[in-house]
Amino acid sequence: MTVRHSRLLLLLLILDCLLSILASGDQIVCTADGNGNDSCDVLLPNVLSAETNYPSLTFQVGDTVVISASGCAQTGGSGKTWKRFLNPSPTSDHKYFGKISIQGVTNGLVPISSVANMTLPPATGGSLTLGYEDDNYSDNGYWSHDDGTDDQCKDQSGPTRGRAVVHLQIHRVATPAMAAGTVYGQCVRTDTVHESCHIDRPDVTVPTESYPSVNFCPGDAVRIAAQGCVQTGGSGKTWKDYVNPQGPNSDHEYFGQIQIPGVTAGMVPLKSVVNSTSLPASSGGNLTLGYVDDGLGDNGYYSHDNGTQNQCPKNQPASLDITITHGRDTRSGCGNIFPVTGTTPVTAAYFQSETAAAVVEHPGGRRIVVTFNDATQVTSPPTIKFTPTGRSVSAGASLMGWAYSNDDGMHWTYAGKVPTVPGWPTLWGDPAMTTVPDPSNLVVIMANLAIPTDEFIPGGSVTSVGGACFAKSTDGGLSFAVVQCISNTAAPFPAGHFYDGETLAATPSGAIFAAFNDINTARINVWSAPNSDSPFVQIAEPFPNMMSLMHPRLRAAVDGSVYAAAPFAAMLSDGTTGPVVYLNRYVNGAWGTPQQASEIMQASVPIIDLKSEVLGSELEVRMGPQFSFAVGSASAGGQDAVRLMVTRVDSNGLFFIEGSACAADLSGCHPVPEWHVGPIQAKGRAPHQAFGPLVQVSQAHRIGRPPRIETIPGTWLAAYYVVSGTNNTAIQTGHIYLNYQNGTPVGTSVDLPDLLTVCSDVRDGGEDYWGDYNDMVVLDTGLTPPAFVSFVTRDQQLGCIERWARFSLHQHVSAVRWNP
Repeated sequence: MTVRHSRLLLLLLILDCLLSILASGDQIVCTADGNGNDSCDVLLPNVLSAETNYPSLTFQVGDTVVISASGCAQTGGSGKTWKRFLNPSPTSDHKYFGKISIQGVTNGLVPISSVANMTLPPATGGSLTLGYEDDNYSDNGYWSHDDGTDDQCKDQSGPTRGRAVVHLQIHRVATPAMAAGTVYGQCVRTDTVHESCHIDRPDVTVPTESYPSVNFCPGDAVRIAAQGCVQTGGSGKTWKDYVNPQGPNSDHEYFGQIQIPGVTAGMVPLKSVVNSTSLPASSGGNLTLGYVDDGLGDNGYYSHDNGTQNQCPKNQPASLDITITHGRDTRSGCGNIFPVTGTTPVTAAYFQSETAAAVVEHPGGRRIVVTFNDATQVTSPPTIKFTPTGRSVSAGASLMGWAYSNDDGMHWTYAGKVPTVPGWPTLWGDPAMTTVPDPSNLVVIMANLAIPTDEFIPGGSVTSVGGACFAKSTDGGLSFAVVQCISNTAAPFPAGHFYDGETLAATPSGAIFAAFNDINTARINVWSAPNSDSPFVQIAEPFPNMMSLMHPRLRAAVDGSVYAAAPFAAMLSDGTTGPVVYLNRYVNGAWGTPQQASEIMQASVPIIDLKSEVLGSELEVRMGPQFSFAVGSASAGGQDAVRLMVTRVDSNGLFFIEGSACAADLSGCHPVPEWHVGPIQAKGRAPHQAFGPLVQVSQAHRIGRPPRIETIPGTWLAAYYVVSGTNNTAIQTGHIYLNYQNGTPVGTSVDLPDLLTVCSDVRDGGEDYWGDYNDMVVLDTGLTPPAFVSFVTRDQQLGCIERWARFSLHQHVSAVRWNP
């Protein structure tokens, strides 16, 4: 039962105001669009005080703001007392309306209605201040809704149920702009790894309230403090302590609750976690607060009394302070994304993208090595000169860069670039890498496309690539040197066939295989070496008389067989035509018969149009191979030891990824539509497209002792890119487990909240380069369950500041760690 409280003495009003002036935050939710335009909402602005400052929402000199407001607030008194926050009815020039002050934008604290939806002067700095005009603040709030005078507050639709919201559309002039989809507003970052989040007057009229702008990363340490009191409604003294209420029924109601993923076991009473120094680490996600009461409608912070047993002698509304300690610098995003390049001046000045990686198990632990197309220039004059319209290349130019990590991908050391060798003046990217089992050496093989002297044009542009070079490391990826360069010189191309899109694989016995797309003949060429000390020689084609459409991919199985895959044009049994992936298997020195392994997929080079513009040019991304596969353990009784994911296109031209599986001997392949991500085009939802799949699997292992030995199958994972809607300047990355449950395929997909800001270069035909492909490795020694590390391109929060024909800043390599 709701009982309206009479207005209190003026002295109490003054005390209320003074205390409220210090308040520093109702819920603030700001969302960036990636172009410097941030949409900010202040939910349930404070109407208990003439003036409230919000220090977590700041402005830079030159920022422009469009201001509006909606919803209603309780003004207290008798009868229908809810009124519109922006323009109350009846019109009043001296009370019941919201006010605002932004330094430089408004002339002090002014009615919001006087500046709403207008072109205003730019900000000169400072933070947001809001206010409310009333002759008595003590019984204001958002409690006990009524429809208001003339039904002005009858509408209770929307996420705030018709309660007041101040809307700000801010155009930020500071660069770089925050990535599209970034949510902020409630917390203040005190340094690169600490954030302080303050919440005044949490909403106690609802059982739960989500705080999307209070974000936690996996592994974060959290401290929670809470204090103050709440008006719980009813008769008598009804204020109660927010954390530890006293009096009748306080054992099961009248208290605040909290939920932080990983830190709390669901929604728990605040008293169980406040001031604790031993809370578990966060698993990532957002804050949720709640309040327990059998009647929430008349709760709030109005009409202070001392409470039952004098538990609230001070007029101090409830508040929380949450301190977050991140394990690393999270300004560029939450989740498990770790920068590989772009963190030092030498790599930040140029671009790095397009990756291949390998894992080295060594006596001292484990090392991940990744290679990438590396435009970094350290010589004077540079061997590659970039201009707005192109590039010129001199002898000695190398794109063969690499880095390594000794802590499973969290920290990386840039190792430099592999130098060229006589007869091959340029190493020209499309990296490949594999670890070679060797009992005496920590052998890693890296490959790059290369240009022989006969085809090299000093100071010119690259028009043809006549072969490839292999570099070898015997120290686990710490150093590399070129050991062999190869070229297919068969007529009519005696200077070397144009190779593209290489891939490497090594068998358990140490044999190494390399495959290339021969652009001149549209065939897949394969080269092999019996061990890391022997030269590569060309072997039979896996797909004879078949014309390839894109780069090949290789995988080696534990039984020593090698699988090759590539897309080819095909006509299916139902008459449908289009590109499909074919597989073949190399066993006992010979290839088998190619087998169709996928449904109709995306054509060779898809263009991802982000429907936005950056630095005066449309933002598009050219992607390379749209398929990936791995070879591992089959499900129980299943014909699925080989599992693939391909990118497909629906009737609306939207991308999605979908799976298929094959028997280990390729005796049969079948689609698995349950392994599927995107597109979503439901009513009211933006298209959710997925593309660029990567597939990996951990090895099966055996546990127990005879006669009770059990085989534990490997974990199958696919990573991919995601883009939603239009006007994007960033994409996300996600993953899906390629599982079975009781014999039925099940795909469980999760998208990471981190945004990968896109800064592609600008090329003719929309084929803007951001790296054609990436790689993923599995860490399954000493980790249960195994972890996966995939590689992506992003700006490392340095912004997109240059887009030329063959050069852009910033695009750098990052590692994404996926933990099942």
